[in-house]
Amino acid sequence: MANFAEAPVRTCLSALFSQKADIQLCHPFGRLCGPEALYETAYAPLFSAFPDLERREMVVMAGTTPQGQDWVGIMGNYMGSFLAPWLDIPPTGHLTHLRFHEFYRLEAGKITEMQAIWDIPEVMVQANAWPMAPQLGAFL
Repeated sequence: MANFAEAPVRTCLSALFSQKADIQLCHPFGRLCGPEALYETAYAPLFSAFPDLERREMVVMAGTTPQGQDWVGIMGNYMGSFLAPWLDIPPTGHLTHLRFHEFYRLEAGKITEMQAIWDIPEVMVQANAWPMAPQLGAFL
């Protein structure tokens, strides 16, 4: 996803994910099943809003839990020109980033579970669309 394009991303998701993978995303996406649902529900709308979408990974970790489960954790940013509304957030017309934390459980070479948090509130801040009262402390 360094240079996001629909066909290669769909092919990669299909190859890496179990067709029945349990995908748990932050609100408003919720719980999904399989790579097709992941693409249609989360990635397609994001790509429509950010036509030059890129994924940049900053931290990648992997290991086995005491229960014998193999996990990979990744932190980074999706970024691109925010040119169309996304999740009712108005476009900025310029470079916008979306921080992510994604965790993948693997079994027999396939992703069988994904848990992800996308920092949607940060996109709201960048778009001057914060729906709550201003925060009292300094923003970092």
